[in-house]
Amino acid sequence: MLRPLTARRPVPPAGVLLLLSAAGCDGGSSGGFKVYNDAPDVSIVAPDDGTLLTEGDPLELRAVVKDPQQSPETLSLIWSSDRDGVLSEEPADSSGNALYATASLSPGVHVITLKALDDRAASGSDTVSLTVEDVGDAPSITIRAPARGDEGVDGEPVRFEALLSDGQDAPEDLLMRVYTDLDSSGPVCEALADEGGVAFCDGLLEAGDHLLTFEVEDLDGGTATAEREFTVSDDNDGDGYSEEGGDCDDENPDVNPGEEEVFNGVDDDCDGVTDNGTVGYDDDGDGVTETDGDCDDADATAFPGNPEVCDGVDNDCDGTVDNGTECYDDDGDGMSETAGDCDDTDVTIYDRAPELADGEDNDCDGTIDEGTTAFDDDGDCFCETAPCAGSVDAACTTLLGDDCDDGDDTLSPGATELCDGVDNDCDRAVDEASAADAATWYRDADTDTYGSASVTTRACTQPTGYVSSNSDCNDGNALINPAAAEVCDSVDNDCDTIVDDGVTTTYYRDFDTDGYGNPSSSTAACSAPSGYVTNNLDCNDADATLSPLTVWYLDSDGDSYGLSTSTVQQCAQPTSYTRTAGDCNDSNSSINPGATERCSTAADDDCDGTANEVNASGCTTYYYDYDGDGYGVSTSQCRCSAGGYYTATLATDCYDYNSAAYPGASSFFYNVSRGDGSYDYNCDGSQTKYYTTTGACTWNVINCTTRTGWNSTNPACGGSASYITSCSWSVVTCSKNTSTYYQYCQ
Repeated sequence: MLRPLTARRPVPPAGVLLLLSAAGCDGGSSGGFKVYNDAPDVSIVAPDDGTLLTEGDPLELRAVVKDPQQSPETLSLIWSSDRDGVLSEEPADSSGNALYATASLSPGVHVITLKALDDRAASGSDTVSLTVEDVGDAPSITIRAPARGDEGVDGEPVRFEALLSDGQDAPEDLLMRVYTDLDSSGPVCEALADEGGVAFCDGLLEAGDHLLTFEVEDLDGGTATAEREFTVSDDNDGDGYSEEGGDCDDENPDVNPGEEEVFNGVDDDCDGVTDNGTVGYDDDGDGVTETDGDCDDADATAFPGNPEVCDGVDNDCDGTVDNGTECYDDDGDGMSETAGDCDDTDVTIYDRAPELADGEDNDCDGTIDEGTTAFDDDGDCFCETAPCAGSVDAACTTLLGDDCDDGDDTLSPGATELCDGVDNDCDRAVDEASAADAATWYRDADTDTYGSASVTTRACTQPTGYVSSNSDCNDGNALINPAAAEVCDSVDNDCDTIVDDGVTTTYYRDFDTDGYGNPSSSTAACSAPSGYVTNNLDCNDADATLSPLTVWYLDSDGDSYGLSTSTVQQCAQPTSYTRTAGDCNDSNSSINPGATERCSTAADDDCDGTANEVNASGCTTYYYDYDGDGYGVSTSQCRCSAGGYYTATLATDCYDYNSAAYPGASSFFYNVSRGDGSYDYNCDGSQTKYYTTTGACTWNVINCTTRTGWNSTNPACGGSASYITSCSWSVVTCSKNTSTYYQYCQ
């Protein structure tokens, strides 16, 4: 260990232990010996320094860690990258092998560090450098025009526009191309994007249904595509018809197969004929058009000057049909002789004319006055009015008047009135209460559709406030009738003459108020009496904890604790079951939550999830020994075996942060305290100095007597001073030989 040039360190006598640091000389200006905790040793064994990877490649980092004071798996490990930060904190295995695998390092140069820390914060580390090459990302493209549903027109340019982007290249370096599946010769158009990523160009597409493919290419040759359906129509004038679809003039939207022909000298409907169907066209081919006076240009027999014939057509276009022929109605009654007019001189007589009570055959059917008030149409010998001269009915000796419906022989002053919506007896009253088949109706005062048998009336139709049923037992309460539901109210609600029939419920005594009733104690009532329930499932009505929902746990070993994984749910206790769960070993009755944990077994006796825990029966007191020197402090645990820092059986350590300080220690130290400023390494309560004497050189007439020791001052522990190592004499004078010594203490 380095020290000042003016000082020297004597070789200590036998029995004095000098402890050197693990690193040898400390390179400082202070002399003495120090007690060090050795740092962990770290060595990265893979990958090799300078390894080159491609983004996304798998990487396995492997290292070996060691530590003189503790096992490798207890060290804290941190894998980190100067580029990506902390990667992993997984510990090593018991052999010191540390492993971390990843495929997610970011592109760029990485310095990978593995740092290991022991329990006293001493650390060791190793590094390795590697490079991850960037992999170019594909560009992206979003179509903006044409939009979905847009259509083009044959011969007109189409605007193609898209938004381009790329993770590596600037927008203006991205190229857009547009292709169509109807043309394999190459792109329709192409363009570079602007600085905002928008690319556009114009191109021509032939008529048809296109599948457009928009493609973007970046500087690395990476591409991406997007597709859009687009239709180009060959309907140039926008009238919905193309030339292939029959448009005879695709530059004029008013000319197409769907147009109506007008008189304009143009074939408007593209049927190959000009002005057909208009007033200027001779549709019937009779040589005369409507503009020339043809009154029916669809009939070649009708035109000015044509002879009139009996054909129902105005042949001469004079405005009168069949005039001058037998087909013409001379008397103006709307019917000619050929149509059945039996007297074309009387306007009241013609085929199917209304028959009048005038003694004439007005309808030309051969019968006089039939269907009139003076004719007995229904044969019941009653007419509506007195008959006229010439009216004859062979079935009746004498015809009488006052028939209210001479078309129905069941209606006459001598008929019986019926409920049929007709005045059968011709008394000018319909369906009166005296009708032979009038019904009996019953008063429904409470409007529940059921009537009282004691209040009735007769009528052909239902009177207001009356019904056909007479089964209401209480016509003053709408809730009481044969259709009402019987309820528990001491009333015959359904009019069956029985009060509260079928509506009471059996209730069972629930003494322990657990919601379950006693099957041996019940009562019938409309509603549950206090202390009663509707079920009879209780097996013990004196214990509210026993019910069909009570859970029982299998207790095979009979220790009153069952398995929570094997249960039944019922009211009565099954054989070999208990109500207490928590048993962790149901084949051993000495193991259960109520048992005492024992150090004499390796089992978890009390089922708390831990075997041989602190304070188990038969435990030994171990004291906290942080520095592992076999001596602890007063903090203790009663344990089945030593563990963690609780390893000492003695609690007499005076300083538990330095393994060289313990009761009875024999080593002396200088210039390094035990850690708290004291040099009391042997825990005797004092700092015992190794060099205690004061030196002197004495002339004794013939020579010098030497007493080694401090020249003047006895320094404090760890301090230094002049020390007399020998004496020299010259003539009659003694001279001191000195060195700088350090004071060792314990």
